[in-house]
Amino acid sequence: ALVSLLKDTQDKVRSAALLALARINDPRAIAGLVSELKQGQEAAAMALGQMKARKALKPLAQVLADGSAPAPVRRKAAWALGQLGDKGAIKPLMAALKSDDDAMRKAAGDAMVQLGEMAVMPLVPLTKKGKHPYRVQILGMLGEIGDQRAFPALLQAANDSDYKARAAALTAASAIDVARIEAKLMGGLKDEEVAVRRAAAAGLARGLTPYAIAGLEQTIKKDKDAQVRRLCIRALGKLGDRRGLAALVHALQKDPDADARFAAVTAMYKVRHRGMIQSLRGAALDKDQRVRESAAKLLEEMLKQ
Repeated sequence: ALVSLLKDTQDKVRSAALLALARINDPRAIAGLVSELKQGQEAAAMALGQMKARKALKPLAQVLADGSAPAPVRRKAAWALGQLGDKGAIKPLMAALKSDDDAMRKAAGDAMVQLGEMAVMPLVPLTKKGKHPYRVQILGMLGEIGDQRAFPALLQAANDSDYKARAAALTAASAIDVARIEAKLMGGLKDEEVAVRRAAAAGLARGLTPYAIAGLEQTIKKDKDAQVRRLCIRALGKLGDRRGLAALVHALQKDPDADARFAAVTAMYKVRHRGMIQSLRGAALDKDQRVRESAAKLLEEMLKQ
């Protein structure tokens, strides 16, 4: 009954039938779905992806490569290829990663991430300078996949002359293993480019060791970028080590950015040491209401202990 509806004159009826067939997941529907795909039906691509219909790999790849096909259909074809879990999807998706269309590249990149570990080794060579026009995106994809085999390439890119590649490499590597990249992240806090410093601080906020405290403290006191300071404050809060208290107190008392001061109070909730009581009392006069209220609440809790 549903297959017969694929010949309906109403697009919405055909789309509903396509999605219903995907839920039933009967292989007998694949031929009809492929036929609709070739006629430019977005829902057909979605249905084939939801069914993980490997038999549709070739027609999906053909639609993806067809520059005359509607862009939404091509993007859905890329998504479907990512759902198949088949190595055969890698080649057409790699070709789509060179598209000038940002949305198309993103769809192909997301699909490669969905393929997971099978996509890692084809992507790794593209992280080298000059190997791919959008290698910064490739670095990000490797971080999302999270496979340790990408680590050497990410370490190399962390020293790249292109600051965007350095930032992307630090972000990707820290998503895989913060401890293994911690020294590079600490170095990144001193980078001349703010994007790299932000990436390094955000990476450290994922998880760090007490080794990083001194470097974070210096960054909190001296970095001119408020976002970098906030990320470092949050990293100290996540660590919850009392040796980072001096930096948090400094941020609460002297940072010109209200969000940074609020982050300092939030971080203090985890540290909870009596050495912060005086600074919390001073925060009662802060210009920012969030800082005043949060500091007062923490102070009240600590004085009851």
